[in-house]
Amino acid sequence: MPWREPNNYDDWDSIAVAIYESVVSRSLEESSEWDKFDAVPKYDKRTDCYSNSSYLTTKDESGACAFICFETKSFPFDTSLFGRLDESNVVISFERRKTDSVGFVLAGRSGDVVTIVDTLRVLP
Repeated sequence: MPWREPNNYDDWDSIAVAIYESVVSRSLEESSEWDKFDAVPKYDKRTDCYSNSSYLTTKDESGACAFICFETKSFPFDTSLFGRLDESNVVISFERRKTDSVGFVLAGRSGDVVTIVDTLRVLP
């Protein structure tokens, strides 16, 4: 099954979605830190604005960019695609980072308040 972009097989993307929902989405929602935040967009959902969403972001620039999906250049999921946000949380550009160099944190939104969460404790 081809997994390198741009020739990756459609089912490869389905595998990425399943892993993300199982490992990331469920862990967020079942953590003690999830404080009834607004929902995180689905994996690889392209949106123009994050003003009504929680999102994964980078630890080094908390809140400045929103995680969209993983991409594959040389190794599976070796690249992370982010939307760069302006002060209104509108996506102004896209950028790619090597996944192994990204420290992910949660920008949990509740109304107009955003809380950066860098550690999660998943409830049993």
